[in-house]
Amino acid sequence: MFLKWLFSSDYMAHGYCYLWKPGTLWLHVISDTLITLSYYCIPLVLAYFVRKRRDLPFHWMFLMFGAFILGCGTTHLMEVWTVWHPVYLFSGAIKAATAVASVATTLLLVPLVPKALALPSPERLRQINEELERQITERRRSEEQVEQLNRVLEKRNLELMDLNSELESFSYSVSHDLRAPLRHLRGFSKLLMEEHHSELNDTGQHHLQVIHDEAGTMSELIDGMLNLGRVARQQLACRSTDLNALVEDVIRDLQPECKDRRIEWQIGKLPVADCDPVLMKQVFANLLSNSVKYTRRRDHAVIEVGPLQQGDTTVIFVRDNGAGFDQRYVHKLFGMFQRLHRQDEFEGTGVGLATVQRIIRKHGGRVWAEGELGKGATFFVQLSADGLSRVESARCRQGSDMGSNS
Repeated sequence: MFLKWLFSSDYMAHGYCYLWKPGTLWLHVISDTLITLSYYCIPLVLAYFVRKRRDLPFHWMFLMFGAFILGCGTTHLMEVWTVWHPVYLFSGAIKAATAVASVATTLLLVPLVPKALALPSPERLRQINEELERQITERRRSEEQVEQLNRVLEKRNLELMDLNSELESFSYSVSHDLRAPLRHLRGFSKLLMEEHHSELNDTGQHHLQVIHDEAGTMSELIDGMLNLGRVARQQLACRSTDLNALVEDVIRDLQPECKDRRIEWQIGKLPVADCDPVLMKQVFANLLSNSVKYTRRRDHAVIEVGPLQQGDTTVIFVRDNGAGFDQRYVHKLFGMFQRLHRQDEFEGTGVGLATVQRIIRKHGGRVWAEGELGKGATFFVQLSADGLSRVESARCRQGSDMGSNS
């Protein structure tokens, strides 16, 4: 009775297609059922995979395939359902929805193929991983080298601190232990020249004068060395400084040396600079005193101070029409105790320009000179575009803060 009901024409309209043969009928039913179960499992697996791997490129395409396969599974389910329930219109609608999903998947898949082909292959990924490992190894090696260099630098810093301490002790010794004998030497030689002048012949007087003068030169050398050492150790205390005011102060201080001389001062409009005013005044004092000294033999001396614009940087120049120097030996000009003129021509210790260079370098700039024998010399002082380099600006601010806190 059950089989008669199952295969009755009222409920098995689709059974006619299988010629009422149970074997054929159940072959299709079982096959479509297994296909349906498989098709329903595949979208579940794809959905789980996409959920776990959101980082995959084109992960939405897996969902499109899942929807398409789900539709295909539903069409096979309807094949089983219509064996007993002839709902062909609903079955057709399911097929139409599956067709739309399949066409959409195809249209989206075609332009996606070149992008998928452009993805790196497993071999390429392996090469990339090997390259990354190599870079990581090199970076670790570099970090180890940096650590080793840091340890060396720390050791050198400790050595420099010891050397600075020894230098300070040496400066103290020079300042106190050497100056006293020199003062005695100059003092007693002066007493001999003043009180026993008549007891000495011309040769003795000359020798005594040489002793006095050389003792004075030695004292000046010691002062220059001490001053250079102080400049090297001195913390910058920078602030906005009117360079014209510094130059005017220096010229005012040089008036005793300019007495009874015809000196024409040509001072241009100098900029306001971010610098240490005490040290910069020392720069102008050394440069202008040199100009006054080396123009001594000129009836009409001309000393000029002014700005030059080189790109974004302002260069200050100090020019005179004095003795000048041979440009071939300009590399010696800023060396310690280096002089390009004989002592009997122009006095000096050869420390002033070395001090100038030390101060300008401390500010992050540079100084150079141009000259010609008998036609004068020009000295150039260049600070960076913003007055100081970034590193030295930070030093200036730090030094200024320390000065204000003290």
